[in-house]
Amino acid sequence: MLLRPSHQYSQRARMRLSHLRAFSNLATLRADRLSDLEQLPELIQRQRFADQLAGGSCAPAPTRHTVSTSGLGAEQAVQLVDVGLLTFLLHVESRVASAVGHGFYTIGPCGEELLAAVGMALRPTDSTALHYRHLATQLARQLSAPQPRPLQDILLDRARGHVVSSLDPVTGGVHCSLGGGELDYLVTSTLASQGPAAVGRALGAGLGERLGLPHINNGGPRKLSKEAVHYVSVGDGSVNNAHFLSATNFAVYAAHRSYKVPVVFGISDNDRCISLRGYDWIEPFLLKIGMPVHRADGSDLLSVWHASNDAINFARKQKRPCALVISNLPRRFGHAATDRQTAYLSPEEIAAATAANPLEGACSMLVDHGFATWAELADKFAHYQHLVEQAFDIAAAEPKITSAEAIIDRNSAPLSTDSVMLPPRHVDTVRATTGSSHLQRSARPTVMRKQMTRVLAEILSSRPETVYLGEDVEHGGYYLVTEGLADTYPGRCIDFPPDETALLGAAIGFAQAGLVPVVEIPYAKYLDCGYDQLEEAASAHWLSNGRSTNGMVVRLQGFDRGIFGGNFHTHNTLHCPPGLDLVAYSNGADYVRGWRYLIAQAKGGRVVMSVDSTALLNRRHIHGTDNAWQNSYPSDLDDVMTFDEVAVYRSNSKDGLPMARVSKAICPGSNELDSETQTALREAKLIIVTYGNGVPLSLEALHDNLELDKDTLIVDCPYLSAVPAGLRAVLNFSGIADRGAILFADVCKEGIGAPLHSHACVLQTEGILPRVWAMESAARAYNPLGSTATFLSPGEIVSSARRLLGRLNSK
Repeated sequence: MLLRPSHQYSQRARMRLSHLRAFSNLATLRADRLSDLEQLPELIQRQRFADQLAGGSCAPAPTRHTVSTSGLGAEQAVQLVDVGLLTFLLHVESRVASAVGHGFYTIGPCGEELLAAVGMALRPTDSTALHYRHLATQLARQLSAPQPRPLQDILLDRARGHVVSSLDPVTGGVHCSLGGGELDYLVTSTLASQGPAAVGRALGAGLGERLGLPHINNGGPRKLSKEAVHYVSVGDGSVNNAHFLSATNFAVYAAHRSYKVPVVFGISDNDRCISLRGYDWIEPFLLKIGMPVHRADGSDLLSVWHASNDAINFARKQKRPCALVISNLPRRFGHAATDRQTAYLSPEEIAAATAANPLEGACSMLVDHGFATWAELADKFAHYQHLVEQAFDIAAAEPKITSAEAIIDRNSAPLSTDSVMLPPRHVDTVRATTGSSHLQRSARPTVMRKQMTRVLAEILSSRPETVYLGEDVEHGGYYLVTEGLADTYPGRCIDFPPDETALLGAAIGFAQAGLVPVVEIPYAKYLDCGYDQLEEAASAHWLSNGRSTNGMVVRLQGFDRGIFGGNFHTHNTLHCPPGLDLVAYSNGADYVRGWRYLIAQAKGGRVVMSVDSTALLNRRHIHGTDNAWQNSYPSDLDDVMTFDEVAVYRSNSKDGLPMARVSKAICPGSNELDSETQTALREAKLIIVTYGNGVPLSLEALHDNLELDKDTLIVDCPYLSAVPAGLRAVLNFSGIADRGAILFADVCKEGIGAPLHSHACVLQTEGILPRVWAMESAARAYNPLGSTATFLSPGEIVSSARRLLGRLNSK
């Protein structure tokens, strides 16, 4: 479609403009401060360019291509220049809005306007994840869509991002990101963090096709076509970032193993990483990237068009990764409005970059080929400036997010209330056809590790969209939890190299391709290596206002007590960013019930991390050889454990079973609790709140110290991201705040990585805790090999319990 001055605002935009004009002061400020604003380099260059268009004095493009040989039609050429003009004008107005206190995002695309050609070379069914300077690529993609939205609406949405309007459809007013389309994935500006997920999308789309899953996206058609190319772009400085190195290595590795990886890594080379010069590093870097490299001159529209098509066509036909490097790009007007260019560039360098306008050559090309006249271009530029200013006027008057509650509410996808598992007969059918021994019915109690293997098999059997990926998972892993799964479910239990950044990025991409990934991190300490990708996954729902979700389960093992691994294989610090559901189960039965619920939540878009305590995997006994910590497999597929549920134990519970389970608010006389449990709760002097390995440790401690047992209950609290409703219910019902004490027994190290520390603070603020309470955690130290000296121990639990009861008795 050609963008002409006759375009008018959509009816909705006109009504909003009329309604808001009286309330917006951006237009007033722009007029009142015009003399100051005209000193901005951006406005000086805008006027210079307008004069050049009016006078027909733009410099010609330094091209070695011709329109006739490039395959670029007249309409496409005009539209690409239109996109370049709009890109330039949007950036200028973002700096104006910032200068008068209405704009909050000023990283600009000026100098890279001709990257519009990349956006037009891509198909609507291709996916993108764009570097924050690549606005032209996004605009071209939007305006060349089969049914493009009105130009004015596109401009308004971009203006909303710059002024963080709550009506911004891309982020809902929390950031300024490129995107807006179903297949345009948001980038967080964390250098090249978008890279690994792009590789994951390519692999996930191919995997879904191989598995024969045409309808795996929440019951709807899969978003990613098997013919799609997945474009991800960065700046030349970001090629040094670990995310980019991980992504390119992962892509080349996957292609080496004959996976289909149609990814194009776009690299815009403006020879600057904020203040750091490029030092010509990009050339030696590209020699070792391990994939074909397509090159373009960023000052030549035809060169960018030609190279973009070559790169995208290569990836589409060969199903292999390649790089598109666009060089000779001036960085006009600095990195952002706050950039102090004078601290690292000479006045001559700043002036040269500011004056270097790639749009001059593009406009000359249009005129030389008879696609436009100088007068038409001048009129169009003035008209577009008017439209952009109007868009900013509207957006600046719109409401901002001012409520912390509104921001918190969007952290995660809503809890799924759909059927947790598929009908049992589906599982029976799959078992009959695969002969899986994992799903054989048995009531015989067994250790947690075997229950874990069985529930993973149950999930893979009943949910065909679920895949399991990790390092060493095909042969069962170091703890045998995935033993036999790769043979029973070929192509769905997959090993990748030991790179946690790539693994978690692949899980993000798999989720975006409509799969439900379970990604195993072999040891808790190893999560540190890819932690930012976990943050990327967790923040997506918040950043996109719920439009983009990365539903997955991260299975974190190698955690807590163990003598063989030391600090690096039995780590005990947990971090829980917003948007992550964190759980740690204490026994096999709860693990099974809990994982059924976790997978349902991941299917609904939530990011969940399940943490396995090493010491629990093969634990059989609480005391002596009582076999009290073995469980029978919960055979009812509808038997689940929600995030709200807690279990109440006492040391004389038979067979290690809890005396009660609580998942919602209860009151005296409630049918939720039997009379024995009600009495025990009301009479308890001490409640120990713990999770994971802390539960059997606490039971062990009480069993060996019977004087504590009669006064003490243990609450197993698996959900660690927030205080579960069941814990509040138990504490409120027991009346412990008025007469007793609470001991939090956290298996994590004392400090910020111990989740019960946060629970205690919340409960204290809510007035639920008694005056007498304490926190017992693992030592704030690293764990030595061959020793458990720094871990939480039964002796420490006993000592803390005695101190608390002593304080009660002395009152």
